[in-house]
This record gives sequence, C-alpha cells and structure tokens, in this order.
Amino acid sequence: MSIAVMKQALEALDHEANKGNDNAYQCERDALRAAIEQAEKRQWVELTDDEARALVNRATFGDRTNWQALVYMIDAKLRSKNDQA
Repeated sequence: MSIAVMKQALEALDHEANKGNDNAYQCERDALRAAIEQAEKRQWVELTDDEARALVNRATFGDRTNWQALVYMIDAKLRSKNDQA
C-alpha cells in the first residue's frame, strides 16, 4: 500500500472519529500512523547503472544470457541494498 493511500485511509478514519466518537477506530488509526511514519523513513534504493551492467555481465556467457540467474541476482542485490537503507 502506498503512503498516499495510507494517508487517505487515515483521513477517512479521522473523519469518522470526528463525527462524535473520538475513540472510534483508535487502534486502527494509531497503527496506520505508525505504518505511515515507518514507510516515510525508508526510501527505495535502486541499482546504479554500473551495478546493473555488472549483474548483466555476470549472467552473460558469450552471446547468451542466463535470464533466470540474472533475475535472482537482481533480486538479491536489491534486497541487500534496501535492507541497509
């Protein structure tokens, strides 16, 4: 779920709470606020052009590319970069 969608959901829950019951959906609102805060702290880190080229070179043998290996290498590299972000 994108941050924008989470914010819209929170706005809708806040609107319901403002109708007279301040405690309405309090647990859900708190959880959504925490999720938004966490999501805003982390930004996706992409591969650089050099990293992408290096991965393609590792998966290419002569004029053939092992596409399955390339996909797994890209996945592993992105996971590694974004776990550190």
